[in-house]
Amino acid sequence: MGCDKNISEISIRLVKPTSSLVGFASLVYDKAIFLGNIAIHKRPEDGYRLTYPSQTSLGDRKFQSFYPINKHVGEFFTHAVVAELERLTEKLNSTEGVLNYANTLGYNNGCGEDSHP
Repeated sequence: MGCDKNISEISIRLVKPTSSLVGFASLVYDKAIFLGNIAIHKRPEDGYRLTYPSQTSLGDRKFQSFYPINKHVGEFFTHAVVAELERLTEKLNSTEGVLNYANTLGYNNGCGEDSHP
């Protein structure tokens, strides 16, 4: 993308898909700032879009917590997050990946010490 900054430590939390929301991402931008709770939405046609967290004031006005201030940086973030999402979903499409992900969520398929005879 030609950006002189970098994105690292991308983490994705998948959610049970509702409407278009598929998960949330967090990342470190330029080794200097942590950005979290970035929503990942599936576009109806094809691809994904990101939405950034906001807060509502007592007067019901919404304020963006943070967001890219130009299209280039927004596309840079989207490209990096979608690449990590695709890597994660590819990994989860394997049986071993699904079991590992289930174990991180606390499921042990009846074989762990929490299972009862």
